[in-house]
Amino acid sequence: MHSKTIRFDNIVVAITNGGSQVGKQLALDLASRGASVVVQDDKKHTADAIVDEIRRGSGSATACLSPARDGHKVVEEAIRAFGAIHVLINNMSIDPCASKKFGEISDKEWDIFTEEHIYGTYKSSRAAWPYFKKQKLGRIIHLVPTTALSGHPTHAVSPVVEFGMIGFTETLAKEGLKNNILCNLIMAPSTFAPEVLMGTVALAGLLSHPSSRTSNALFEADRNSISRLSWERSKPHGLKTDSNLSVSAVLQTWPNVGDFANSDTHPDGPWDAMELLEKSKHLPANSPGENMDFKAKVAVVTGAGNGLGQQYALLLARMGAKVVVNDLADPQKTVDMIKAAGGQAIADRHSVEEGDKIIQTALDAYGGIHILINNAGILRDKSFQAMTDDMWRIIQAVHLRGTYKTARAAWPHFVRQKYGRIVNTTSVSGIYGNFGQSNYATAKCGTIGLSCVLAREGLEHNIRVNTIGPSAGTQLTRTVMPEEMVQALKPDYVAPFTLALLSDRLPGSSTNGLYEIGSGFIAVDRLRRAALETIPSRQAISAESLKASAQWSRLNSADITASQTSSNGALLPAPLSARKDETIKYQYSTKDVILYNLGIGAQATDGQWVFEGSRSFEALPTFGVIPYYDPSVATMMADMLPNFSMKRVLHGEQYLEIRKFPIPVSGNLITYPAVSEIVDKGKAAVVVTTFRTVDSSTQEDVFYNEQTIFVNGSGGFGGSRTSRDRGPATAPNKVPSRAPDAVKTEKVSERAAALYRLSGDLNPLHIDPDTAKGGGFDKPILHGLCSFGISAKHIYTTYGPFRNIKARFSSVTLPGQTLKTSMWKEGRTVIFTTSIVETGQVVLSAAAVELLGGTARM
Repeated sequence: MHSKTIRFDNIVVAITNGGSQVGKQLALDLASRGASVVVQDDKKHTADAIVDEIRRGSGSATACLSPARDGHKVVEEAIRAFGAIHVLINNMSIDPCASKKFGEISDKEWDIFTEEHIYGTYKSSRAAWPYFKKQKLGRIIHLVPTTALSGHPTHAVSPVVEFGMIGFTETLAKEGLKNNILCNLIMAPSTFAPEVLMGTVALAGLLSHPSSRTSNALFEADRNSISRLSWERSKPHGLKTDSNLSVSAVLQTWPNVGDFANSDTHPDGPWDAMELLEKSKHLPANSPGENMDFKAKVAVVTGAGNGLGQQYALLLARMGAKVVVNDLADPQKTVDMIKAAGGQAIADRHSVEEGDKIIQTALDAYGGIHILINNAGILRDKSFQAMTDDMWRIIQAVHLRGTYKTARAAWPHFVRQKYGRIVNTTSVSGIYGNFGQSNYATAKCGTIGLSCVLAREGLEHNIRVNTIGPSAGTQLTRTVMPEEMVQALKPDYVAPFTLALLSDRLPGSSTNGLYEIGSGFIAVDRLRRAALETIPSRQAISAESLKASAQWSRLNSADITASQTSSNGALLPAPLSARKDETIKYQYSTKDVILYNLGIGAQATDGQWVFEGSRSFEALPTFGVIPYYDPSVATMMADMLPNFSMKRVLHGEQYLEIRKFPIPVSGNLITYPAVSEIVDKGKAAVVVTTFRTVDSSTQEDVFYNEQTIFVNGSGGFGGSRTSRDRGPATAPNKVPSRAPDAVKTEKVSERAAALYRLSGDLNPLHIDPDTAKGGGFDKPILHGLCSFGISAKHIYTTYGPFRNIKARFSSVTLPGQTLKTSMWKEGRTVIFTTSIVETGQVVLSAAAVELLGGTARM
């Protein structure tokens, strides 16, 4: 155990939503290091309990009972109680309304959630800023849940907040650097298990310390792993900027869009528009492509009185669409231009804050709505020190709430007709942050999060949603750009790309994309893990152990993105890439638990496992491998690997972490799958897929799985040759050179495979003799995870509950054979092997569990 040498003596820390589990753990840890802590929570008993616990440990703390939306009051309390403020941790907890679908969210719920988290975070940061600036010292940490990475459709608002905080973090980091005000963001697991939050607490402590020099960094933290996230931009794809730059020309070359294989760009700002414009002049003439149109489509374009919006409206009308031209100032000019050219259009003067009225204009005039381009916007740029509440609010209202309002009004019509196309507008300021635009960057990056939600929820309804960050000369940019640049960035060079995203001829599903467009070029942006490091330790991770680790040096390296990109061919698929990343839903009852328990050998006499009325009824620990099973997950690998075939897939290793005790015996769960690593073994590939399973209503973590798959014939793609250390998930677990401390045997029922498959894995290899023979087996084989479960049951009945289990599948088991589990207890770790008594063949190796604690059941 590391001593706490990283001290916070004479440092005042304020933590918003301090009553949450992560807020509490941070408060206790920082107070134990000498910090004076302000715990904000509007529940008096919760805040007081944490303060009392700190004081009992001789620490210094006070409670702030104001609601999170009054963020300035936590700073006022710090000044009142301790006379200073040095560290501000804005902790964003999940509100129940965040777990609703977009089609279910009300305006009131949207407003409450964004007011608490976006406005409240602005208020606390704005209140602390003058103190930080005056003393030339300030640390701001934004803590958000990891739902930003999944962007799943059961969260209507939280990804909006989380992405908004990315833009806010990036801007504050850029503005604050010269005054030693550092700002970082951490995505933390939504869990009530303190041990899972150890990585978050350690990382936040390290980044909060006055000695830290890390700023403008995005991290994802888990129990013993920390990722550094970075924006990645594909190679810009360009077309010649002439009169033949059309929607059809763009679609003709669309397969060239999103080339990441030939790009190592990890930007922190916009591309060089003038350089790209010059390049476009030397490109070959555009191919006209097939004729296409938007006939029979009704389109709404906001902010269409001039600039980009006007160009969108004109081009849509020219291609046959009926257009609602929305603009608060003067939409009629654009309408007149459309009608003069023989098109159909109607003016609408409502503010985007009245999005329902804009959509109603389309319904009243044309009887429907098919296309929505959210383009309206204003600027209110000021340094953060000079930012006013009014400037902040109006930007959020127009850019973020306005986008929500129009999309929300159009949504039921899109769902009912099973068709809808939305393009939302962000900006490079939103993606990368920008001096003097904290309000704008927050709203524009929040729009990316909203698009994530809409794209995923809309997928099943044929609603496609994409986001663009245009570089174009407009009325807005004329206030901040020289005229030469404005002319070089003509809206004419953006509109064909934008309308291509609305076309039914766009290849594939083509939704949930984030695109930079300008000067005749288009590129895909995505948020990727530039590095992921596991701290291989069976002890609690701390700020000290993290700082001393080689992993932290790599994570904190200035050239991290370049070094990781060139050496690691296994970057995560981005949550913003234009692909269909499915969530896996699982609803279960006590019957499903009983069926699983029977499948791994529970007997009729085992009342605690087979009778739901038993007072001790429970799910056996390895039930955690069931909720994530979905054969469609294989499509993620098929998209990434050459020569992929399910016939050549072998299950290599399994790691399961139980994150909620006791395991619920019924419920609704959602699993978020992600390919975390692909290793090139020459003739084969090794694919590691992670599965985070949460309670669908509370978003509390329940299980976490890592599945390692060996794919023959899919190697040789030039990826990394070595796998990274992932702690317990990759531990070698060498067997001690002594006799086992415990041994259990169990004869596997002849019908075990037939029974186990009813829990979800219906692979005919385990039931059909012909399929088994085709796979090289004399008879159907037992599921590897069934052997895994039987072995886990042996350990559970011998040593008690465990928090995680890992095993390598070394051979197969046949129904009717006898399994022997040999166990060696090493502290809280139980190393084990499983073999077949009749043959001596080892079926599970490199295996271990980490005990939860308590008395062994010997």
